[in-house]
Amino acid sequence: MFGERLRSQKVPITLGVDKLPCPVELMLPSTSIESYRNQDEFSIGLGTDGNPKTVGFFIESLEGASKNVCVSPDNLVIIKNNHKKFVKDFEHYIRNSPLPPTLELGDGGYWKSISMRSNMIGDMMGIIHVNQQGLSEKQIQLEKKNLQEYFEKNGQHYNLKSLYFQENFLSKAENDQSPCELLFGDSYIVEELNGLRFRISPQSFFPRNTYAAGPMFSALKQLCRVNDSTTVLDIFCGTGPLSLIFSPNVKKCIGFDTCSQSIEDAKYNSQLNNLFNTEFIHGRPETVLRDIFTCDYHSDLIAVVNPSKLELSKTAVRYLRECKYLKKVIYVSSKPRTAVDNFLRLCKPAGADSYLGKYFVPVFALPVDLYPQTEHYGLIMMFQRL
Repeated sequence: MFGERLRSQKVPITLGVDKLPCPVELMLPSTSIESYRNQDEFSIGLGTDGNPKTVGFFIESLEGASKNVCVSPDNLVIIKNNHKKFVKDFEHYIRNSPLPPTLELGDGGYWKSISMRSNMIGDMMGIIHVNQQGLSEKQIQLEKKNLQEYFEKNGQHYNLKSLYFQENFLSKAENDQSPCELLFGDSYIVEELNGLRFRISPQSFFPRNTYAAGPMFSALKQLCRVNDSTTVLDIFCGTGPLSLIFSPNVKKCIGFDTCSQSIEDAKYNSQLNNLFNTEFIHGRPETVLRDIFTCDYHSDLIAVVNPSKLELSKTAVRYLRECKYLKKVIYVSSKPRTAVDNFLRLCKPAGADSYLGKYFVPVFALPVDLYPQTEHYGLIMMFQRL
């Protein structure tokens, strides 16, 4: 599809006999294909037995009903067992609670969803998302106390190290407007990746599959061919894994992200691993890139783009195109089809759609099995100025 769109827009590139715009390697595997997810979120809804307080995933009703049904994750082999145990325990708790669930917008319900994060050794953090609508502050404080007492005792059976509580989850409020409140335990979990340690807070970003992330970052380091004169721009850096993995072999890494909690974790992780040639900035890519490119850089400058949800804006891509020092852009996408527009903007000839600077060409593609046993995958695309 990317090759066809390049050709339809008359981008000066030669497609291979397979109609591909660059070589594509075999899929980089995950070292584990079961119980690999270190982060999950489960909804609350009407179960197959008609119980409205069922915790799990929504699927289309097999009987053609107008509403979806919520089913347990028990039979999904990609979900960790302690995540499943937390789901069951939470379901038991809310079924014995007089407070109703939120099934539809504005229905006055309270329980919304739960999410959890865990590391390779099984430590787990739970986050309970609720809507405070209709409850007094006294009622909310009582519910927090009940949750704390229940899960502090029962959570020991599935290694629940901490429990967070987040109000107003239905409003899609920003993290700073709707923060997570720690009810008990450690404020973060620590994960190990490629010999480094990473603090992970409840709302910060870290790859969901550590088993695939390790090989992926190692492959990126090899593909980029960095040296001690290289400056790496880590766009959507999350908690900083790419910057810290590259750090010992480059001049400097500059990471930035729109999530303030991710940036705080990244700064902490840099100190935790005694790596000090890194800089982490909170801000939108277009704003940070504009400020960064007013400074002088050596000729060896590369950018790695790794969005979790948002793709780069047209303005951000334009700043990348305008930077004459930038020789390579490595784009890591977990939703490659949605990233094709950005791929095209990098490759359009200078002047098209107000883009300036010499265009990039795709030189290499590497699919990554980030989500084994699903139809989803990651894709590393390398673009270079020739």
